[in-house]
Amino acid sequence: MLNIRPAPVRTPLRSQWTWATSAVVAGVALILNYGLAEPVGAETVIRPLLVISVVLFVLSRILLLLPPAGMGPQLRRRWPDYVLLLSAFFWWQIDSERGPELLRLAAVYCIVTALLGIGRAGFDSMIDGLTRCTPAGAAWRFVLAVVVLVLLGGVMLTLPFSWQGAYPVEPGQPLARYNLAVHARDALFTATAAVTGTGLSVLDIGGQFSRAGQLVILILMQIGGLGVLIMAGALGWRLRRMIGWGPEVADDSRSLRRMVVFTCLAMVLFQTAAAVGLYGMWDSQIDPNFARALERPALFGGLFRDEARLFASVFHGISAFCNVGLVLPRDGMMMYRQAPAVYGCILPAMILGSLGGPVLYDLAARVLRRRRMGRDSTLTLAATGLLLVLGAGALFIVESTPAAQLRYPRADTPGRLMTQPTQPVEKPIIFSGADSELAARQRIRSLPPAERLGASLFQAAAARGGGMNTVRQDEASLSPASRWLMSGLMLVGGGIGGTGGGLRITLVCLLLTSWLRPRKENDSPNRAAGLAMATEIAAIFVGLIFLTTFGLLYREAGSVEACLFEAVSACCNAGLSVGLTPQLSTQGRIIIILAMFLGRVLPLCLLLRTFHAEPNPVLMRIDSSGTLQADR
Repeated sequence: MLNIRPAPVRTPLRSQWTWATSAVVAGVALILNYGLAEPVGAETVIRPLLVISVVLFVLSRILLLLPPAGMGPQLRRRWPDYVLLLSAFFWWQIDSERGPELLRLAAVYCIVTALLGIGRAGFDSMIDGLTRCTPAGAAWRFVLAVVVLVLLGGVMLTLPFSWQGAYPVEPGQPLARYNLAVHARDALFTATAAVTGTGLSVLDIGGQFSRAGQLVILILMQIGGLGVLIMAGALGWRLRRMIGWGPEVADDSRSLRRMVVFTCLAMVLFQTAAAVGLYGMWDSQIDPNFARALERPALFGGLFRDEARLFASVFHGISAFCNVGLVLPRDGMMMYRQAPAVYGCILPAMILGSLGGPVLYDLAARVLRRRRMGRDSTLTLAATGLLLVLGAGALFIVESTPAAQLRYPRADTPGRLMTQPTQPVEKPIIFSGADSELAARQRIRSLPPAERLGASLFQAAAARGGGMNTVRQDEASLSPASRWLMSGLMLVGGGIGGTGGGLRITLVCLLLTSWLRPRKENDSPNRAAGLAMATEIAAIFVGLIFLTTFGLLYREAGSVEACLFEAVSACCNAGLSVGLTPQLSTQGRIIIILAMFLGRVLPLCLLLRTFHAEPNPVLMRIDSSGTLQADR
């Protein structure tokens, strides 16, 4: 059966290069104007760069109309650009004093349209490639895109406008001073954590970054989460169709495109709902460190009366759904543990984000159209509920047992729970260090039973990718059994198309079914290929966790349990920490950066490689002359 569709309207290459050059020049001009402490050459450097960027952008739009035979489709596609350019020209003729503001607005518009154009081109290329045959260089292009995004975010966070007064300094120095190497290192760490969806942080997001820097982190989280949702969702859609776990659809290309569009709309809807629910929470219990951040000058010049609380709500709504785990308060969500919005907004957002686009799309189709869900969606929903219940129950039971029985067993009774608590062994606690009354109240074993159960449920969900915490997780606050339990949850992760990390539920189910049911001769070859891919991804995670743990043990002073926990959290993009990450040396931070990056891109690259050179039914298109041709 032929799948016929019109030929897409493509942007000529000469216009693309001119457009990209104008965006780069505009970005440099805006960085020189707003990124530094003082603008560099406002009249001699910045203004000429802005003029050059606008001229190049206008030239790119003129090149779109050449040759005149293809003018109609380009005008229908790019008509907002021409309308805005003409409006800006007439505005400048009426009020020439607004020239600098118009140039800056035009530069911003040029950058935004360039980013949207790149995103749309990548989206169309990915959808068409996955429904036909994945290009040979798709994996390398994906890796390059993530590297460029991380480096761009690191550069933006390195600029002075992203910081609130102080800069990162070497340990032991009494005064804060600008150190470019330390500054760039920590900015790169934060950018990597935001893009890869890993909530590990070496800095105080709410205390050290300015509102502009926090906005950069928010944008990185949103772009990274959206990219993972689209890429992982499309690959998961293809994978479950390959192994026979997906629903039966007539047109895979159209269904895949609808699923991706639905995922993007659902992402915006759930993030907006979470932000609205969180808006009133910041008035109940304000963290002292976060309160100072709320008192800073508004980003939009007081345009919104409660802009700080609005920004905090949007920031945490995006962080929750994208399963990033970066938060503005220094102590995470511990000060807001009793707020209903934490369990009514953040917790559902983390769970929904970890499910992924294919599962949400099947769930919506089941509710609205009464269509039968695929096996993958059923397994993902069942496994998610089972992991939440079992994880929360086990964590509650372990932490409800007298703490000394689990943390400090007697030497003469190894492996047994004792009826009477024993005295703890005298040994230094490296990472907790906080033995104050506040720290004691923030430990899960110190909470009332109802709060302890809620905290156990929240941590069980956060361990599968959410990365936030409502209780302390250092070595003095969680038992070794609880840390091992959370490490297992981090390793399993979320759905195949979700924003969580880890092995993913679909791949774990594939491995379990292969172990429980031996392979038969009549099994599908695609199922065997999916099983081989799941085994390779599992081996990659085991090797990556081993190498990361080895590097941390070699360079850092942490215990084996602490280094292993941080390694699992970084490689599985979970974001939980026992307190070791902020105290890492430069070498340790580089190790964690590589672990976060490889843990996010390697599984997706392996999926892209698996789908390479596996042709699908031929897609046909109608060219400009009306001839039916195969779209290769």
